Amino acid sequence: MRKTNKRYYGKDIKEKANLFLNREIDIVTNEGRCYHVVVDSVDDKAYYLTDFLQGKHQIPFDEIDEIIDKIEAEF
Repeated sequence: MRKTNKRYYGKDIKEKANLFLNREIDIVTNEGRCYHVVVDSVDDKAYYLTDFLQGKHQIPFDEIDEIIDKIEAEF
């Protein structure tokens, strides 16, 4: 099946954080950095992530500009 991207901005970054647990996503920070990661856990301040080189990251919600999630396309 075809895939498409769904983008999350603003308050959705924090409100929908549990939706991304154990999923592969892309995170774009306010500084323009992009991380392709798997979300390990979330607390009330940050995402805890593992990248594909087994690097661990903690990114606070207020440093995230956009989250890109790959989802199944409708058609």
